[in-house]
Amino acid sequence: MFKEGLLELLLTPPYRCPLCGDLFPGQPPSSGPDAGTTTPPIWFPAAGCPRCLSALPFVVPPFCSCCGRPLRQTRAALCVNCRRWRHFFTVARAVGVYDGALRHWIQLLKYGDRVEIGAGLGALLAELACLEPALQGVDVVVPVPVSPERLRERGYNQAELLARPVAARLLRPLVTDAVVRVAGGVSQSLLSGAQRRRNAFGLYAMGSPLPVAGKRVLLVDDILTTGATANEVARLLLKAGALEVKVLVAAVGVQRADWGKDAVEGSKWDHEGIQV
Repeated sequence: MFKEGLLELLLTPPYRCPLCGDLFPGQPPSSGPDAGTTTPPIWFPAAGCPRCLSALPFVVPPFCSCCGRPLRQTRAALCVNCRRWRHFFTVARAVGVYDGALRHWIQLLKYGDRVEIGAGLGALLAELACLEPALQGVDVVVPVPVSPERLRERGYNQAELLARPVAARLLRPLVTDAVVRVAGGVSQSLLSGAQRRRNAFGLYAMGSPLPVAGKRVLLVDDILTTGATANEVARLLLKAGALEVKVLVAAVGVQRADWGKDAVEGSKWDHEGIQV
């Protein structure tokens, strides 16, 4: 038996983990540890090595039924943000919490030219898109656009890198020009929650409406914090004729107001305090 196992290991091609860059055997374990996520942890070479995937802070129930933000010590079905603000998207789901290893990899993807991380995280997004019932029934996949200046600076749109594996796995068209990011504007990452909602209006504009008209759209981005960006892009997609917009992100920020003992329906907690 040892001989057969050794032969199988030698004949199995190694894969380079898109997250840490290390080589690991191409035969993934038959099952991973139970992390209590919205979907079981995914062990396959396209997403990353078992060590990296075990370090991901997967979203753990309970979470907001609308935006997918984790909830703790609360009986509410919705987070504070979703109870107080109208969303133009119907539902949002995230692979993990914006912290720890996941935050590190997203930062490297956005600012460190580590484009291969987009393929690894995109594979996890694609798996979640297939297995999460709330995300079913979409017709097209749309990445959140970046500004022309940022595109020239980076040479790529990180949301598009994440969206490509999703579109390929779902066998759905990838539409990149339905909404465009206009030049200029203050980066959302530099603003508070209330400022983000005000700033998002006017940062985007309708592009080519035809590819999304009459379609159910899956909008893909790297992070959902207040949801201001996703909400504004969803509004423009609906204005372009989309029937419905669902949101899929790699990471979601946690709100302190949703983790306190008083985070119940009708709570007066301040909706700010998002982990970014």
